[in-house]
Amino acid sequence: MSILDWFDQDKLDAAQFKRDAKRRQAEEAERRIKGLEPTYGPTPGSGNGGATKIALLNMLSTSDLDQVLADCAPALTQKIYKMAAQADFLQDQCKELKDYDELKGRYAELQQHYAELQDEYKKLVETLAASAGKQDARQ
Repeated sequence: MSILDWFDQDKLDAAQFKRDAKRRQAEEAERRIKGLEPTYGPTPGSGNGGATKIALLNMLSTSDLDQVLADCAPALTQKIYKMAAQADFLQDQCKELKDYDELKGRYAELQQHYAELQDEYKKLVETLAASAGKQDARQ
């Protein structure tokens, strides 16, 4: 092995994996010699892992998972409820803004029609005044 191989992380990882595998094999061989059952997975912890698993499964099998989440993670639950309330508020504001934009568009149309009607009214008044002037001139 050259000096450059020491800096190749993949080769270092592979060598570490081989060392770990040999160590596990040696431990299992020692257990077999002593007549113990082979071990699989992580080494046992405090011994109450089974009880914790059972309690967790019982808790998750309830019909009220919201209550389970509220009991297990109250800070997270509060944040979720705050985010939900904020989302509802933002949806309401978005709806109000949409309604406002729609009304603003209708108002602009009405303003335009009103301006057109005023122009037509002025033309009508001028036409009536002109025709009234012609009738006075005939008499």
